[in-house]
Order: sequence, then structure tokens, then C-alpha cells
Amino acid sequence: MKALIFSIVIALVGACAPLKTHDELSQIPLSREEFIRGQVRREEALSAVEGKMQVRYSVKQGSFSGGARFIKHQGQSRFEVSDPMGRVRYWLIGGPEGILAFYESDQIAYSAGEGGRSYFQKFFGLNITGQELENIWMGILPKKWRESISETWNYESDVYRGQVEKAEGQVIYFEVKRKTQQLSRVFSTQVKNEFEISFSDFDSCCAQGRSESILGHSVSIKLPDPSEKIELEWDELNILGQAPNPLIFNKKLSGRVKVINLDKERKRR
Repeated sequence: MKALIFSIVIALVGACAPLKTHDELSQIPLSREEFIRGQVRREEALSAVEGKMQVRYSVKQGSFSGGARFIKHQGQSRFEVSDPMGRVRYWLIGGPEGILAFYESDQIAYSAGEGGRSYFQKFFGLNITGQELENIWMGILPKKWRESISETWNYESDVYRGQVEKAEGQVIYFEVKRKTQQLSRVFSTQVKNEFEISFSDFDSCCAQGRSESILGHSVSIKLPDPSEKIELEWDELNILGQAPNPLIFNKKLSGRVKVINLDKERKRR
């Protein structure tokens, strides 16, 4: 399908481990412990990346499709979406401390701490941070989720199934395909926080020397509102070979932009 060439920045595929054929992988039983080790390697390999994708939003704010660019380095990230003319309509810059999301057409920006949790809760109904969502795009269970994986590990119909038991009582389920040994679905059935993220179109990517990995090029995110959905299709994903220009993560805005602090707004309710 699409060739994803890695240079070093979004470690989306476990440590770029040597790629085995699908037939070879399907013959190797995958234990819960080996899956977790593979996820750690994948996260390390995709910690500094740059990629391009196509995105399609169907949400309460309206429907939109366009090209997107994603770059991540040393815990900071930038995600921007452009219209068919190449004009940036929206960008989000963030890290563990928080995010700033800017909407060009409205000249409005939203800020939120704690990885942007208030932002994703308000606009998408997801109790999640930006870093967690970015990892999942690349087929990685976030580190805090991995630390809460229960002993449950079942195998049925060519799929391994496990679950994450979060501190707030939410249970998140995940599935791993036997053939690729990659995440194929992550979902929650909790009332008011029900979501499903599924992966398809698995193919090799992230070449680095003689090593390759497998990536689900198509990502579908069904939001808690059953009428809303976001779809991503990776065009390319490259491991960064050098540090990007630090201005990429600059959050400075012009004085005419209205900035809304979502954390303060939430406390007033």
C-alpha cells in the first residue's frame, strides 16, 4: 500500500523490530508479558517522528476532511490540519503539561492542562490526554495503561484479548491480532465514555536499516456520541534523524486571538 519511511520521530512501531512474515507470526503464541515488552520497544522506537495523513472528521462541530501533519520530539508534539488548498485550518501543540488548540477560521484557541484532558473531554467526549491518543494512533497502549493491564489474557478467533483497569474504575479492553501481533482494537463500554478505536490495512513500515515493523495504516475512532467519528489514514511516517526547529512547538498567538482556558471553565461549573 503506502510506503512509510521512517527517519526517527514518532516511534509508532515497536522498536522497529525485524519484520517476520505474517505466516511466521501467526505460528508464534503471544503471551501477555511478551506483548507488553513489544509495546515498550515500540514506544521507544517511535518517540521522535514526523508523519503525514488524511483525516476525516464527522463531529457535532461539523464535517471536514483534509491533509494533516504530525511531528513529535522529546515529549512535545504538533498536529495540524490543512484544507485542500494547503491552508492550515487548525493546529494543536502539546505535551504532558498541557495543550493549546488554535482554530484559524474562528480566531479562537483553547488551552488545557494535564495533557489536554479537558479539551478532549469537551470536544470529543473522551477521558484521555493528547499523548495517550497519539500513542494509540501508532498502535501503542499508553505507558500508564500498560501498568494497569490485568492478568486477563484470552485467545479466541485469531485474536488475543486483554483489559486495562484504570484507577477511576473504567475498564478499557484491547485486542491484538494473532497474525500481525499488533493492536487491532481498543474500546470502552463505560456509560458516557464509550468509544472504539480500530485499526486495519496492516502493512510493513518504519524501515530503519534492515529492520521493519507493521502498522495499521487506517485508524477509525468512534466517539461516545454514536453519530460522531474520526478517521485517519497514514500516508507516511518517518523517524526523525535530527531535532526539528523548536519554533514548530511555539504556542505564541497574535493579540486578536481569543484564548479560552478549559480548566477554569470546568471549575466554574
